[in-house]
Amino acid sequence: KKIIISPRGEFDPKALVYKKPLKRIIIAIYNLLSSKNLHFHVTSKMEYCYFKKAINSKFRVELIPNYISLPEKVVRYPKIDYLLYIGRFHPKKAIENLIFAISNSDIFINSKFQLVLAGDYKNEYGKEMIEIVNKLDLQQKIKFIGEVKKKEKEELYANAYVTILPSHTENFGNVVIESLSQSTPVIASTGTPWKQLIE
Repeated sequence: KKIIISPRGEFDPKALVYKKPLKRIIIAIYNLLSSKNLHFHVTSKMEYCYFKKAINSKFRVELIPNYISLPEKVVRYPKIDYLLYIGRFHPKKAIENLIFAISNSDIFINSKFQLVLAGDYKNEYGKEMIEIVNKLDLQQKIKFIGEVKKKEKEELYANAYVTILPSHTENFGNVVIESLSQSTPVIASTGTPWKQLIE
C-alpha cells in the first residue's frame, strides 16, 4: 500500500525544537523506509526546502497548497477598530512579539483600536500571554476572546482593520486566505510562506 504523509510544517528548523528527541526518531524511521511506498505532501516551497534538509531525498514529494472552500462574504460594519490575531496559542505563533510590538506603538496606545486575540488560550502558552498583557498594563487594549467558529469567525475577519500572522514559522497559514476572502488585508511575518502578500 502507498502511504502519503503530510508533515504540516514539522520539518521547519523552528518547529523541530519542539519534542526534538521524538522527531529525531521519526525522521530516522522515515529514512529507513522504502521510497517505493512512502510519499510526502508539502503545502509551500518553504516547507519543501525544509523537508529536503531533514529527510532523505529518495522520497517523492508533492507540493499541493491547502484547498479552502471560500465562505460567503460578510457585510462589514463601518466602524473598524481592532487588529486581529486568530489561531492556535503555541510558542511558534510568536504572539508575544505582536504584543510587545503594539505596546511600543504610541499611535496604537493612544488610539481607540484594540488587539483582539482569538483562539483557545487555556494552555501554558496562553497563560504566559495573559501575564505579559497584565505586566504591560494593556488589559484595556488587548482582548482574549477564545475560540470562534463559523459565522462568528467570518464576521470577526470581515470587521477587523487587519489580520496579523506573527508566527516564527508556518507551513501554509490558512488564516491568510480566510482573512483575504473577507477583503481584510493581512500582515504576515517573514517566517511564513506568504511573501506574495507584498505584491
